[in-house]
Amino acid sequence: MIEHHLRLGSTNDEALRRAREGAMGPLFIIADEQFAGRGRHGKVWQAPLGNLNISLLLINAAPVAQLPELGFVAGVAVHGAICDLLQNAALSAALKIKWPNDIVHDGAKLSGLMLEAHQLQSGVHACIIGIGINCRASPEALPYAATHLSALAGRAIASGDVAKHLMAALGRELAIYASGTGFAGIRQRWLARAAGLGTTVSLDTGAARRTGLFQTIDMHGRLVLMIDGLEARFDAGDVFLNPSATTATSRKELETL
Repeated sequence: MIEHHLRLGSTNDEALRRAREGAMGPLFIIADEQFAGRGRHGKVWQAPLGNLNISLLLINAAPVAQLPELGFVAGVAVHGAICDLLQNAALSAALKIKWPNDIVHDGAKLSGLMLEAHQLQSGVHACIIGIGINCRASPEALPYAATHLSALAGRAIASGDVAKHLMAALGRELAIYASGTGFAGIRQRWLARAAGLGTTVSLDTGAARRTGLFQTIDMHGRLVLMIDGLEARFDAGDVFLNPSATTATSRKELETL
């Protein structure tokens, strides 16, 4: 089911409201304009008019412990949808997934998502995947580089066209994921599109800065770095593809309310 709104405060908030009313999903909530979008960790998500604001509501989509994996499912789907839309091998080759789920083009952020899980009545768990894709414009005054699809394609890209490709891609990747039993396949698809794999990256955990060789993600989606000859695994942190950089755009997220 698809619900299209001209204007909403937050597509994620609307998806949660619908879940509490009994919507069973999958349900897509799309807004042409989002005026109170939320980014990770309480940050404001800037959404210039013409960009895509979409949330997907899923009910009991996977075992509770595996719900964070849906962020990787969505990341692969967003990457695939953009490649399908652009139909340009050179542009697609420069599109990567920055751990765990931001889409970047030559390092400039193109898309981000926020995953939220909510326990409802009778043990039902609602998982909401909120996705923002820069279609016509990039937010201004950001502490990192950003771009948008129209600039990459050299033509106007409508958010509605992006939404159609994205919904189809999410359907494909969720089928591969198979309620959690297919995460191994999702993981391989994610690694094939990973930014910085095999290179030195830095991770700001909030308590310390760690630098190491980005080896892989494990079967739980944790970032695996080789540091001083030892493997270290991280659930969360700000990733720097350039270890000398001072800003970051990616963090593994799952907010359980």
